[in-house]
Amino acid sequence: MGKLSIGAVNLELQDAFSKRWSLRSGLPLTVDKRVLSDDPFLNAFSVIGSILTDLDEVMNGLKRLETAMLSQIPVSSKAALPPYPAKPPREQANDLISYYKHQGGPKPAGLGSLLTKALEATEKAYGIDGTPATLTANILPQTFVDDLLKKRRPFKDPGAGLEHGESTHRIQWFIICTSPIYKSNCKFSPGEVYEHVGEWFFPDARGGADSSLRNITNLSMWDALVDRAGPPFNEFPTKDDLDFRNPNKFHPWMLSKAQGERHFPLLHAYLNARASKRKDLEPREYLAQKVYGTSYNGLCDEYRKTTNMSKLLFIAQNTTGTAAEPVFVVLDDLDVIRREARDPRSGVITRDTFFSKSKLRS
Repeated sequence: MGKLSIGAVNLELQDAFSKRWSLRSGLPLTVDKRVLSDDPFLNAFSVIGSILTDLDEVMNGLKRLETAMLSQIPVSSKAALPPYPAKPPREQANDLISYYKHQGGPKPAGLGSLLTKALEATEKAYGIDGTPATLTANILPQTFVDDLLKKRRPFKDPGAGLEHGESTHRIQWFIICTSPIYKSNCKFSPGEVYEHVGEWFFPDARGGADSSLRNITNLSMWDALVDRAGPPFNEFPTKDDLDFRNPNKFHPWMLSKAQGERHFPLLHAYLNARASKRKDLEPREYLAQKVYGTSYNGLCDEYRKTTNMSKLLFIAQNTTGTAAEPVFVVLDDLDVIRREARDPRSGVITRDTFFSKSKLRS
C-alpha cells in the first residue's frame, strides 16, 4: 500500500463514515446533523492518516523522539567541579541502553522515565494536556470518549496486550504533534483534534446486511486513525505491515524491523526492555505491584488475615477483560470469593493511584 495521500485518506474516511455506512443502514452517521464531509476537522483527520502511512515521516518522528528523550537527561551538578566532569548525555544514554539490554546491576541514577518525560512535554506543548492515565482493562466506549478524549488525556495501555505495546498510542501522537507535514496542513492544534476525535464515535452502530461486519459495534474515528485492528474488533483492517495506524503493526516493527538500534537506540532499548518485562506479567500482578507495592499473593494473604477485600475488588474491577463481563474476585488458589457487576468507569487509573515507596499505603 505505502503512503496514502491526504486526499486518499479523506475519501477513505468519508467512505466509511458516510457513504458505505449509509448504504448499509439507510441512515447517515452524523454529528450535530453534519456528515463527515462537512466537518472542518476532516482535513486534520486526513493529514494524520497520511502521516502514519508515511514510512519516512514515521522514522523521522521516532528520531525526533530519541532526541527529546536525550534532552531529558539531567546535567550533573558536578559538571563544574574538576576533576569530576559529568558524562555527556550520549554516554549517559549508552549506560542506560546497556542497563535495558542486560537488566543487570543498578539503574543509572537520574535517568528514570525519559520516555514519559519526553512524551509529556510534547503533549502539553500541543494541547494534549489532560491528566495522564493508564488503561488496565478494556473500557466502555463512552468512558473512553468522556474520560480520555474529551479531557485530552494521554494514556499508557498495558491492558491492550504485548503486541499492541503500552506506549504506542502516545508515540503515534508524538509523531503527529511534531510532524512538519501536520504543521503545514492543519489549522487546528493536535489537542483540539484529539478531543474532536471523540465526536465521531458510534459504539452501537452495526454493519447491517454485511455478514462480515454485522456484529461490529465500535465504528469510531479513533479506530480509523490510530487503532486499526480490523474485524472482529472494528471496521478498519490493515493488510500492510507499514500502516502504522495499527498499533499491532507499529509496535512489533519498532522492536524488530525498524533498525532501531541504529536509528533510535535509546528508545529501541527501552521499548524492547519494557516488552520483555510485560511478557510474563499477569494483569492482576501488574496492578497489585503498581497500586499496592506488593504481589497479588501478598494481597490474598492480607485478605485471609483481615477479611477486607477492598484491594482485591479494586484489582478485579480494573482487570476485567471486556466491559460486559461481570467482575470476579479470585484468590491465588482460584477460589472465587465475590461476583458483582462491573463499574462502568473502571479500567482507567491515574498516576497518583500508583504505589510510591516514599509513602506507605494503608
